[in-house]
Order: sequence, then C-alpha cells, then structure tokens
Amino acid sequence: MTGGDHRIDLDKLRAAVSVPDVLVAEGLTLRGRRCACPIHADCNNRTAFSVSRDGTKFYCFVCAEGGDVLRLVERLHGCDFRTAVAHVAALGGVQIDGLRLDQGAATRRATARRRQQALERWRVRRLTETADHLRELEDEAEWLGSLLTRDANTPNADVWWQHLAEVRAAIDLAELTLAQLEDGGPVEWASIWLAHRPRVAA
Repeated sequence: MTGGDHRIDLDKLRAAVSVPDVLVAEGLTLRGRRCACPIHADCNNRTAFSVSRDGTKFYCFVCAEGGDVLRLVERLHGCDFRTAVAHVAALGGVQIDGLRLDQGAATRRATARRRQQALERWRVRRLTETADHLRELEDEAEWLGSLLTRDANTPNADVWWQHLAEVRAAIDLAELTLAQLEDGGPVEWASIWLAHRPRVAA
C-alpha cells in the first residue's frame, strides 16, 4: 500500500499490533483465546470469537466473520481500509506519513458500539425477566379466578375482583413490553430502558 510517495509495510504493521491488542484497546476481555464476538452486538456466546495462537487472525463461529487485525478494525469501526491502517498504526505507535486518522470519529464510533452492545445485553436480560414475571402474573390471575368461581359471594369478593383487574392490567403491560423487546428496534428498546432505569435523587 502506498500513501503519496510513502510505501507502507503492512506485514510489519500487522506484526506490531495483534488482534488481542485491538480488543484490549476496545475494553474487551479475552478468556484464553475466546470471547463474545465484538462485531455483532447480539452475540451471547462468550466463546464464539476465536483468536489464532499467534494473535494475527480472528474468526467468529456465529457470524462467520474473520481476517487479520486490519479487517477487525474495519468491522469494529465501520471504516475503510486506509482508516483502519491509520488506526492500527496509531495503536502500535507506528509513524506513517500521509495518513491521518480522525481520532474523534473513531472514538465516537467505538462509544456508540459499546452503548449498543450494552443496550442489547439489557434487552436480553429484560426479556427473560419480563417473561418470568408474565408467567407469575398469569398464575396469580388463574388462582384469583378460581377463588372467585368457588366463593363468588365471599365478603372479600370485591377486593379479589379489584386485584384481578390489576393483575390483568399488569399482564397486558408485560405482553406489550415483550412484544416491543422482541420485535422493536434500538430506539424502542432505549425508550423502555429509560422508563425502567433507576431514578437518581435530586
């Protein structure tokens, strides 16, 4: 690869910066030579992403993406090859004249990616919690219904009816939340997260 009159030794650049170096710089942790794939945010398999023994190659067994350190940076930051070269060079302290990297843009992309991954992890947890809560509500509604069927004239009937109405309203809300989490997009998931995040005291 050339930059004006400057020739870049890509093999030397690849030797200077490994795949694990990039992952560490992105705040990711390898367990051995495996981790969840940082390329597709919905990866829940913590061993899907594999790094070669010499650290020069990567491969994801879920999304089938693979390549060298430059390809990894391209996919992580959504950038072109030239920008990936500049990014890896900056990471390895390799001076390359004629190449410039917009560090601010790269940082913004990395931050946005981490936020998206965090939102996806929250969505998966919320799906499980909501599904469990929905089953509990349905069991409670069934139990209250059987009580009212058996003891419709009990003095507590009005209270039970009121509580059953509240449980049914909670079931409707849980079903709506599940549908939004399953079929919606990041904007919709973020609105649910905002509605359920802990309030900070003034």
